[in-house]
Amino acid sequence: MVRRFFPDGLPLRSIWGARVRVDVADYIGHSICVSGGYEPISICLALELMRTGGTFVDVGSNFGLYACSVGRVSGARVVAIDPSPVANAKLQENIRLNSLDSVTMVGAAIQSARGLVHLEAPVAGNLGTARTVVGLLGRLRGGCVVPALPLDEILFSLGVEAIRLLKVDVEGAELEVLQGLDLVARYRPDDIIMESVTGSSGFEACRRLKERPDTRDIPVIFMSALSDTVDKVKGLRLGAVDYVTKPFHRAELLSRIRTHLALKSAREQMRKAAEDKDELLG
Repeated sequence: MVRRFFPDGLPLRSIWGARVRVDVADYIGHSICVSGGYEPISICLALELMRTGGTFVDVGSNFGLYACSVGRVSGARVVAIDPSPVANAKLQENIRLNSLDSVTMVGAAIQSARGLVHLEAPVAGNLGTARTVVGLLGRLRGGCVVPALPLDEILFSLGVEAIRLLKVDVEGAELEVLQGLDLVARYRPDDIIMESVTGSSGFEACRRLKERPDTRDIPVIFMSALSDTVDKVKGLRLGAVDYVTKPFHRAELLSRIRTHLALKSAREQMRKAAEDKDELLG
């Protein structure tokens, strides 16, 4: 019924200044209409982390709320990746609405190797729940076939030299994203914001990062609708620096952002002190 009044979507300006055309009957679009924003803690944190510029890689960009918000930051470059043709059409329109030359859109799934995967149709009323399914299960569930590429390959082809912030929201394929990325050298992100949903590999991806001496100090922040204490404890025990649950409470926003920025500053000071010590001893 609502779509009858806004068949092309409702144009809005988010609380971060980005112009987006949203489907008011979709979960995220409805949340923006009701509260003025969606995922305020993680988006504001992303904006703070990107305020000095650099490359933001948005894997699972949907219609571009993060991409268009960060794309407005001076000196920021955004690589927005999503396998859904529907989401990419909406993203392309929102990039146009914001006149953003800083955002590059890539229509592909992210896997550890090249190939084709099935994109399962999303849950009705929530475009963000579309997920990739491989093998026979994908053929049985229907949907459409989309190309899959390693993240390394995409970034290299675009001439990306370093990742300032990596956001991963891929409904269960988190491990595949990281397995297709050179985390030790060229594409080691400064920070990672990762979605965790029921049945996802986000916890396993975090565990593997923290087990390796050369990646264990990459900060991982989980954002999730899983508000159970067991999930929070599990994420934090695996080494995540925070576990932010939905719905988000505005009272937490500034406190959490200040905490993360203070921790980041402390990590950078420790790294600089270690480098200075090595130079003196070297």
